[in-house]
Amino acid sequence: MPAPAKTTQSLFAQLRHLPISIAGDLEKLFDEHPVTTAADLQIVATFINAAQALAALPQYRTMQNEDVMERHCVRCHATYSNSSNGPEACTIPHVFATDPTFTGEVREEKVYSYQSRCCGSAVEVEEEGEGILNADELDWCYEGYHTTDVDEVEDEEEYNGVNIRRCKLDKKSGECVRTWIDDENPIWDWQID
Repeated sequence: MPAPAKTTQSLFAQLRHLPISIAGDLEKLFDEHPVTTAADLQIVATFINAAQALAALPQYRTMQNEDVMERHCVRCHATYSNSSNGPEACTIPHVFATDPTFTGEVREEKVYSYQSRCCGSAVEVEEEGEGILNADELDWCYEGYHTTDVDEVEDEEEYNGVNIRRCKLDKKSGECVRTWIDDENPIWDWQID
């Protein structure tokens, strides 16, 4: 039988007044400001018992399991969990064409420019002399949250066939065989399968 809505709303309202770091705060309390009175110890014990009872609820265990369950990001193809997801968790580097454009000379060294295949001329790296790339200030092509929602990536028109690609499914397992490109250095088009 579901809990009455008024009771649930009341508890939820009270919950908003609790610090998110309550477990850490209790640990700090014991380490730095020991609770010494019998009445204060009883309050802490009652709270801990209530927290243990809450953690034993099947709904709570289900929620915890969902937070650590491994998922596949359909944008970058990394494995992640909800607990590790965040605004900078999903990162995708730019991919550059291996055919450079000659842009001039600096200190008697030829300078070549490599254009991004994913973002075009908006993002380039320069090679000054043989093998000396100027890519220190290169940002990610994409940085954001991981997702399992293909529609989200398609709606934002992110799939570009270069570095943000649709899943490639294994015929037997049905799982994606693409891997996450985990590299902050320039990635070249010949490195992408």
